[in-house]
Amino acid sequence: MGVVVTVLAFALLVAALNVPDRPEQLSPGAWARIPLEIVVLVVLGLVLPARARTVVAAVLGVAIAVVALLKVLDIGMLVGFYRTFDPLSDPSYVGSGYGVLRDSVGGVRAVLVAVALGVAALVALVLLPLAAVRVTRAAARHRRAATTGVVVVGVVWALLAVLGTTTGANLGVASAQTSTVAAEHVGDLRQGIADRAEFERLAASDPYAATSPQSLLAGLQGKDVLVVFVESYGRVALEDPRLAPTVTAAVDPRIERVSVVTTGADGAGTAVEVPVVGGQLTLAGADAVGVREVRAVSDDPAIGNQVLGRTAVNLFSADESDVAPGDPQRIVDMGRVPANEDGPGQPARAEWWWPLAIAALALLAVEWILYHRPTRRTLARAFGRRPQQLGGRAR
Repeated sequence: MGVVVTVLAFALLVAALNVPDRPEQLSPGAWARIPLEIVVLVVLGLVLPARARTVVAAVLGVAIAVVALLKVLDIGMLVGFYRTFDPLSDPSYVGSGYGVLRDSVGGVRAVLVAVALGVAALVALVLLPLAAVRVTRAAARHRRAATTGVVVVGVVWALLAVLGTTTGANLGVASAQTSTVAAEHVGDLRQGIADRAEFERLAASDPYAATSPQSLLAGLQGKDVLVVFVESYGRVALEDPRLAPTVTAAVDPRIERVSVVTTGADGAGTAVEVPVVGGQLTLAGADAVGVREVRAVSDDPAIGNQVLGRTAVNLFSADESDVAPGDPQRIVDMGRVPANEDGPGQPARAEWWWPLAIAALALLAVEWILYHRPTRRTLARAFGRRPQQLGGRAR
């Protein structure tokens, strides 16, 4: 039973460390990675004394839980606002966010969702420290097996990092994402605190504080004033370099409307007319697999029913669904090949070789350990243990 609990604790830590921080990275391949942090945790369990080992493992477990929750919040903020979570300002939106949820699904369901999220966060903050302590204690009790595992996994991790092997989610199999995300959030937090302090310093010295209200904006007295609020969300969608190429396209200024015909995988086609504003066409809702054809809608026979362009939506890769004109070499570098004019094109991406490479590397590592048996006695003496005797011979 103890072995099963230890294995589950190890699996829980690996799963938490492999939680992605981008919505496009959510795929089974995201959890098929080797996190460097788990190797470091086992090494600390081998080298630290008992009391320090327990304290350090518990602290690291809490840190892993906090970073995992930050990753989930990053995904939610990126989906809703195309930015990562800001721990300084975003907590103030909890009340309004709950209000939107309540208006959308009802009061009872909103309470259930809020309670479920709170319980999940609490469970993570409790279970992950306990799992970290369990794994480090197991490593200390089974030093020989733990040392062998650390050596093998460390060698495999280093080789995969050098080779740049990735999973289907375009994530490196040799991962240190949790440490990277933690460092980024700490840096953003420090920068945010410094920015707020600078803002308060500048706001404290108002050069117009002693000016009477009647003297402020005196040039506008007796005039009609129009106060305009500009919504920035739409502007971000049109100007952000990550979003604009996939949602906008340049159109002839003479064209005021276009017809977007989407042909799905079943051959059925649907047409929707979209207005053109300032020579810019916004293709919203690209969430269905198919081929889109944009045709001009105009009474002018010279431009009416003219095909302005075609694009495909496949939902597998943001690069492959990019409607902006691309460099041919970039397309080749993404692993695609042009379609054969005489028949269908063949896929050029085949990344199933890396599990075989990992198995081969693991086999070589095990063979090396078995061949150099004296190394085990050296490692045992290095960790303060004498080789055990079995049948009169050291093992």
